Amino acid sequence: PPPISCMTAMTGTRAKSFKALLVALKNGDIRMYNGKQLLHVLTTSDSVVGMLYGQFGREEGALVISFASGAVGVRILQR
Repeated sequence: PPPISCMTAMTGTRAKSFKALLVALKNGDIRMYNGKQLLHVLTTSDSVVGMLYGQFGREEGALVISFASGAVGVRILQR
């Protein structure tokens, strides 16, 4: 796999006890891991330079992504 560009923790809120690790790769993929198990892969069109998971406005499960081009993306993840 390509080199890692950034990582962030993903934890559930309120009654959810969900924990995962989000790993962004230089090729634009964002991989979600629970331990060593790969849960999901998000594919983006640009290289990710930063990301943060948490509350964004009223949404509790938002992933804010900063791209190498200077663009910012927000993904609302499923509850």
